[in-house]
Amino acid sequence: GRDRDHTLCPDAGDGTLTHAEKEVVLMPRFPSWTLIPAALLGASGVSGQAVRHYPIAELGRLVTWTVGDPDLSIGVLDGADPYVFAGLGDIKVLSDRSLAVTNWAPPEIRSFDASGRYLRTIGSQGAGPGEFIQLTHMHRLGPDSLVTWDISQGRGPVFSIRGEYGRQIRFHERPRAWVGRVFQDGSLLVCSRSHAPVEDGASRRSTYTVLLHAGADGTIVDSIGWIPSMELVRVQEIAYWTNPTFAPQGLAAAGPETVWVVDGEAPRLRQLDRRGRILSETTWETPDLRVTEAETDLYWQQYAARGDDFARAAASRRHLPVAEHFPATGRLLVDAIDRIWVQIDTRPSEAAERWLIFGEGGRLLARLDAPLGFSVRDADARHVYGISRDEWDVEQVERRPITTR
Repeated sequence: GRDRDHTLCPDAGDGTLTHAEKEVVLMPRFPSWTLIPAALLGASGVSGQAVRHYPIAELGRLVTWTVGDPDLSIGVLDGADPYVFAGLGDIKVLSDRSLAVTNWAPPEIRSFDASGRYLRTIGSQGAGPGEFIQLTHMHRLGPDSLVTWDISQGRGPVFSIRGEYGRQIRFHERPRAWVGRVFQDGSLLVCSRSHAPVEDGASRRSTYTVLLHAGADGTIVDSIGWIPSMELVRVQEIAYWTNPTFAPQGLAAAGPETVWVVDGEAPRLRQLDRRGRILSETTWETPDLRVTEAETDLYWQQYAARGDDFARAAASRRHLPVAEHFPATGRLLVDAIDRIWVQIDTRPSEAAERWLIFGEGGRLLARLDAPLGFSVRDADARHVYGISRDEWDVEQVERRPITTR
């Protein structure tokens, strides 16, 4: 999406694939496939009954959700510490209608009731049990628990929604893995980043996200497959690899029983079972996604406007390679009632987030254009929850009612 920072990977070849993964990754990259698990190599595709396609005209006739003014706002410029945020991340609506919110600095989870009243802080900064250095993910685990992920320490502390620390998850054989989401039975979707082998002097390199199924304790049960993560190009001057500006990225999330994947390269959502078999595929038409110089200039202007550090980064990165097309999909979310949200139209000139919302089997339910400056993080039957900034650049958690038209 438009806020994605560039990833620099040392030219050393860390995160190389295992032998089994190489056998999959080195197969030809068929453009009609998002994910090629070993069990599906050579398969012809999904059944006709499971495939849906929506042309642009039909998208225009979809039910449109509109988002009203916030009926709950949490966040102040100056006040009690729990209400002052620095780097809001995930928001999760819990079974008791309270909200769990991740904060970047310090890395912790803050809990608020349905009226916005602060309840408790979960976790703290540090390297001890139940502590974080770099809190990157948070997922619901059943009705009364949260599983998190600390990418710096490679572990996932688990807490009750009352803030009690229970245990932690590690993937000892997968140091570059993280929890992608939790299935209804408490088992885990695990994502693990890998780099394809590269020849000396090559200018391009593929990265992949390997999808795995693990038990609740983190023990790997089975492999699901892989999705393309990001294409890297070599920056000769500094012998590093980086993703081109606007490079698409594959993402995966788990529903109650199945896995949902997008690859960013095509307007397509696929549903898989936990063996990697494709259950449904939904595609839709998009406008012209070719990258233009005007859009690239606008992207870097917006990037630099985020602050002095971003301005300096923009000045040093402006020369980086640029993808030929904008990603067809941005973020991928599964909300509190298991609907699937896919962000579309990631062009910088589209300042407001646009989403398609899907139900069981990839059936398209509705579309939503978020208010300008509001970034969606979760939703339930009546509300959408997200992050905004006020005129003083103060980060706020907002709950906004959903209406249809």
